[in-house]
Amino acid sequence: MKRFGYSFLVLLGACSYGVHGPIIKMASNAGYSSSDIVSAQYVIGVLFLAAAWLFTSKRNMSIKEWGELLGTGVFLSVTGLFYTISIADLSASAAVILLFQFVWMGIVIESIQMRTLPESRKVVSVVLIWLGTFLAARSGETIDWFSHPVGVLSGLLSGLTFALFIFFSGRSGRGVPAVQRSLIMSIGGLIVILIMNSPSFLVDGTFTGGLWQYGILSGLLGAVLPVLFFAAGTPQIGSGTATICGAAELPAAVIAAWLFVGEQATTMQTAGVLIILLAVILPQWKPKGAVYR
Repeated sequence: MKRFGYSFLVLLGACSYGVHGPIIKMASNAGYSSSDIVSAQYVIGVLFLAAAWLFTSKRNMSIKEWGELLGTGVFLSVTGLFYTISIADLSASAAVILLFQFVWMGIVIESIQMRTLPESRKVVSVVLIWLGTFLAARSGETIDWFSHPVGVLSGLLSGLTFALFIFFSGRSGRGVPAVQRSLIMSIGGLIVILIMNSPSFLVDGTFTGGLWQYGILSGLLGAVLPVLFFAAGTPQIGSGTATICGAAELPAAVIAAWLFVGEQATTMQTAGVLIILLAVILPQWKPKGAVYR
């Protein structure tokens, strides 16, 4: 598969994670708690991946590989926890703006690891994503950032942990088949979720009473496809490009909110979505003979 194909896989992973947001909103509107929704998401996600693992290639793993992959999965689940705290203290649009700081954070992390400055086109993409995120997530309210230190800190931490998830998903367990890597990552995320949240929903009738429907959708879109596609694509394109492709999450979330939740996209949001899509495409396009520094 060519580089563009791997970039497309990461793009699909980001889009699925974006669509997963409105599914969570639908479940919340149906009366389910955020802790039960997230717990069901990871339980079903692990079951999906375990079933796929039975019919795909696999190999023995070292203790180091187990530790790396479990730790990488923890970063994704912790991202969801920090993001939930941020939304509770701030508005959803403010929390999204903070989460999307993962773009420049990911570029910085890659630059530190490679000990080199980022390519000019990546810098341009980051600037465009900043602008697009501000427009797409803007709801018109004035935000007093200094009055909500917990929400702001949690939002920034959600961006950092998501950037770290993307970074390590390209470096953990190299050579381990994608489905096997994804399963171990999801198990790491599930362990953290069950430590933080009570699994009582499995036995008190909440799950069989209707949560399972949302659990299947959120598990597939939030715990299976993103992990699987990032695990398959990120090692081939690098964490910096994968981080930029990950910005497709917001356009997918805006479109899904319009389709499934009935939220109308404003002209400003539409412009922001188009700018973000342009920023995602930019690193993939390189004219023949062009040299970037």
